[in-house]
Formats: sequence, C-alpha cells, structure tokens
Amino acid sequence: MTMLLKVSNVDFAYFGRKVLHDISLSFRQGEIVSLLGPNGSGKTTLLKILLGLLTPQSGSVHFEGRLLKSYAGNDLAKRIAYVPQTHREAFAYTVEDVVLMGRMPYHSFFSTYSASDREIAEAAMVRLDILALKDRAYTEISGGERQLTLIARSLAQGAGVFIMDEPVNGLDYGNQMRLLNDINGLAKEGLTFIMTTHFPDHALMTADRVILFKEGRVIADGAPEVTITRETLQTLYRIDVNVVAMPGSGCTGRFCMPVWAM
Repeated sequence: MTMLLKVSNVDFAYFGRKVLHDISLSFRQGEIVSLLGPNGSGKTTLLKILLGLLTPQSGSVHFEGRLLKSYAGNDLAKRIAYVPQTHREAFAYTVEDVVLMGRMPYHSFFSTYSASDREIAEAAMVRLDILALKDRAYTEISGGERQLTLIARSLAQGAGVFIMDEPVNGLDYGNQMRLLNDINGLAKEGLTFIMTTHFPDHALMTADRVILFKEGRVIADGAPEVTITRETLQTLYRIDVNVVAMPGSGCTGRFCMPVWAM
C-alpha cells in the first residue's frame, strides 16, 4: 500500500506540559487505523497535528512525501478531511447544503456552486445512501444520519484521508454498526481512515491497525488481534478483562462482536 502520512519523532506540549513524546508513525492508503487509549493520552492532539492545526515542537510530519506544513490550506483540505463527532449546526441547512460545503476549497469566498459541484455532492450522497435526505434540515435528522452527512461532505471534498474523532460518539448501537460498515466499505475503495475510539470492540471489528496510547506515548502498534489483549487493556484502563469468542457463533472475521469477560 502507498505511504501517505509519516510522523517522525514528534513532540508536543501545551504551555510547557508535554502531551506527546517522540511519536513516530506511518499511515498507508486504504488503511483503517484506530487510535485507542484513555482520555488525555494524546490521541486528539495527534489528530490535530495530522490536520495541520497544531505544529509540533520537534519532529516532522510528511504527507505524500512533502512536509505537511508546506501545503496551502485549501490544497491540504482537498486531500485530508476532518469528520468531527456528531453535532448540530446552528442553522437549519439542508443535508445537500452541508454536503456541498465540501466543495468550498475549490472556490473563492464569493463564488457559487457549479452544476459539477452539485453532481459531485449528489454522487457522495448516493454512495452513502442518504440521497433521500437531501432536502431535509440537517438539524432534524438523526445522529447517525448527521454523521453520514459529514462523511458525504468529506467525499465531496475529494479527500483521500479521513481524520475522525470518536465517530460513533452519541450514536445508538444500530447506527454505530452501520457507520462502521460504511467506513469498511470506503476503505476497500482506497480511502484511508484514522480515527480515535473508546471502544476496543470497534477497533477489533473494523481496524487494520490499532495504535495504543498512554500518557502521550505509543505502547503498541499493530494488528488488532495482537495489540488488543488482556494485558494491554489492563495497562491502558486498569481493568481486568478478556476477549472471548461467542460460543457457537462460527464467526471469525470482521464484524464479529467480541465478548468482554470481567
């Protein structure tokens, strides 16, 4: 797989308090990478650095072989998209309006959307099966539908890398599973997902790689079945759990729900 993002020896501190310590990671095209760790472990700070919103005190970040900081804002926005936690807009934009916002990096502030922009936005809504919502107010649809709308906006943006901060936060179980399934399908088309999560079971079900963070350091990086173990979960969360197979399920692949045993 093609190397897209490379983080080399990155340190970061807020007001003198170091929150990332000598982080070196790489991310490849088509990967789903889950960042797992307790609150305050540095996951969200790393996402902000990957988005170019924060500059590390030391070390470097390269994207497609170039220093991330060398990209103009609009150029980077065409390549890397941020999908926040589900939220409500202050204004009742339609779903189509929100998806069209993904085309903003291609226009000046006062320009209008073209017919091509609308075709791209419609294709993104079709891809995520939300075209029927296009005229609905974003403020009136469900949390799962809002999250799919934000992913459609990122697709319309043309990005190949999706940075997601706890994407299933606030969603019910059914919408969590549907969203993770859509992410899995998009990754098979070559899109890259880097996302934080508080759910080890979701990482086991969907991720190609899991990176475990504790106190600003990477303590493991690898396949989920290798990194998510009884020992690592004890280290991260100070709880005694185990991952056991569901008896008689016959399920061995992705989207087999693991069972946590205390």
